[in-house]
Formats: sequence, C-alpha cells, structure tokens
Amino acid sequence: SSASNPSDNQYLMDKTSADADRIQIMMAGTGQVTWRIASVNHSGTDDFDSVLTCISTRSLATNPWYHIVGTININETRGQKLYINGVLEGTGTVDVPTTIFDYWSNDVNLGIGSVDSGNAGWFDGAICNVQIWNKEFTAEDASYAYLNPESLALNRSGTSLTNSNLKLWYPM
Repeated sequence: SSASNPSDNQYLMDKTSADADRIQIMMAGTGQVTWRIASVNHSGTDDFDSVLTCISTRSLATNPWYHIVGTININETRGQKLYINGVLEGTGTVDVPTTIFDYWSNDVNLGIGSVDSGNAGWFDGAICNVQIWNKEFTAEDASYAYLNPESLALNRSGTSLTNSNLKLWYPM
C-alpha cells in the first residue's frame, strides 16, 4: 500500500460481523499502522469483551509502497503479529481469546481502502495484492511474501501454507 498525506485514521481493511465484531488494519495520522480485532460482549451489553491491538513500532512515510501482514494465532500467548516489509513491527499486548472468531460468517462486507460500509475512513493511496488466509503466516512466510510480490507465500520451500488456506486474493 502507498499513502499520501494521511491526516485521520485511514482503513486499509475493515470487516464487521453481524454482531459488530471488527477486524481492521488502519493507518493513523501519525503514520503508525494498527492491526485491531474487537469482539463485542455477546452476553448482551454494548461493551467489547476484548480489543486486541497491535501497533507498528515505526511510522510509515508517505508515498513509498509497503507490504503489510497481520496475523493471529489463538493458540499462542500474545498471538497477534504485525509485519511491515517482511519484518516484525509489533506484537499483541493481550492474549487472544479462543472464541474470537465464534461469531463470524462470510455474509458481512469486507472494506478494502475504507470501513466495511464504504462511507468513511478512506485510504488516500493505492492498495494491491490483498490476501486473506485461514492459516497464520510465519515470519519466514511474511518475509517471502514481501521479497516475492508476484508469488504467493505458499510457493516458499518449507512453508505449511497450502492452496486451501488461501480464502481471498485480489491481486489488483
């Protein structure tokens, strides 16, 4: 992705479940990237049960292209990771609840370059090669994906990724 003159939160990706759970990758006006997963309290209140946030350790400059990967592993302590250009730039601050994806389905919108409704948080830049996998990238997979933008990470020798793990790909 490449941005020009960010001022407010700009969404690279946003998906909201029917129950208002959210998965987001956004860039703040400071240039820091946030990989956020918010789960509502399914016991009936409007509060979030958990908000998992992973923020990049550096701010991104305007105009260069960046390769951004957000991963989550519910079986790992602090299992949320953010890679920028193949390098680990942030890890989660809380443990990932094992129920984090219990209320998700594929019948909700996915916003690429804005919030999922498409009416706010526009990303002022270009986005290409959007991929969603149902298996976590390793550090080696994230590095391979950055260094080989015309190839999928499943082509890396030694990866455990398979074609069936790739759930969405917009090469753009």
